[in-house]
Amino acid sequence: MASAACKKASFTFIWTIENISELTYLDLKSPVFFPRSVCEEDFYIQIDESVDFCCYLRENEEIFMESEKSEIDIEFSFLSADGSPIISERIDKTNMVAKMATTDVYLKRRSEFMPNNTLTIQCRMWRRGREISTTDFGYASTMLKTYRKSIIWEIKEFTTLPCSTTEDFSKLGMDEKRVYPVKRFFPGSPYMALILYLKQNSGYDSVNVDFLLEKGRDYAFGCEISVLDINGKKKRNSCSDSCRLKEALKNLHSDATLSDINLRIGAELYPVHKNILFSRCPAFKKMLNNDMMTKTLEIEDMDGNTLRRLLQYIYTETVEDLDDGNILDLYKAADDYQLLELRHKCSHFLEMHMHENNLSDILYLAKKCQDKELEEAALQRQEFLEEMDEIRNRNVIDTDK
Repeated sequence: MASAACKKASFTFIWTIENISELTYLDLKSPVFFPRSVCEEDFYIQIDESVDFCCYLRENEEIFMESEKSEIDIEFSFLSADGSPIISERIDKTNMVAKMATTDVYLKRRSEFMPNNTLTIQCRMWRRGREISTTDFGYASTMLKTYRKSIIWEIKEFTTLPCSTTEDFSKLGMDEKRVYPVKRFFPGSPYMALILYLKQNSGYDSVNVDFLLEKGRDYAFGCEISVLDINGKKKRNSCSDSCRLKEALKNLHSDATLSDINLRIGAELYPVHKNILFSRCPAFKKMLNNDMMTKTLEIEDMDGNTLRRLLQYIYTETVEDLDDGNILDLYKAADDYQLLELRHKCSHFLEMHMHENNLSDILYLAKKCQDKELEEAALQRQEFLEEMDEIRNRNVIDTDK
């Protein structure tokens, strides 16, 4: 009896999946195909690697009769770059699945199965006892793309959130959750929102963030969530090796005994150390190079509170007690004194604290300082707020339910 490999199929469907490495987990469906030379039903292929790497043949309308299943032979193959089969398996008609490889084999031979980052699956179908006069052929191609987006979500009054025991965020009341609508990744992408709530389970509390997705669309989403400190950096549980050095420099800044120069704003003097200013701040370095013997530098472009925060960063590389009232002045000072890392920290803070009342000031300052990233973030936030107003008017999300 002729084997499936040497028998000419009356229908062949080939599905190529490009950029397959974009997915960390494979669970995909092919476009629907129509093997009319074999049967009247419509099918699609589904691949899944939940246990082993399997290919499923699914009926599009679920009307494939058991009697027809017994008359039709089906074979799946992975094809190489030249179109020759790498591995072939006949389908189990009980559940219409072909186990192509175990997980271990798939991982070892992944590069072989996916040449040029493309997986090519061939499905061959033929009916027993029927002479083949013509061979039908179908082809489909899927190109995977990954869209990445970072958002910063400031959760106001976080400590007032009550703990809940429910597993379903849709059952939570408005005062038990926070909702953050996410700007669309690209035109036509699904509407999405993040839902944050606290859950009490087995004697401990946990913070949960879930997706609220628009129905009727198939997308794969991955999410990495980090907690940021006030400077916009990821929080870690341990202190870095430089903590003691920072503490020593903080004490040096506080103790004016060894200071060798003063900064002056009006009548107020701020004792500092030339070596620290010279090594840490390009603008101060230029001033000191112009006059190494000076004992006082006049500061005319900022107020005392801003200078104190600027010096705190120069000495310790940290800033504290930032708020809407001082962040814009500190951002401008960081730009004027060429402290790019501080400007970046301020930019992160501004992104976290953008709202209708300060958006125009942020946008103006970003343009003036030629900060394209902050300007783009402000423009996106502006567009986002306009879109959210439109969404609320359309009642796309009802957060009271």
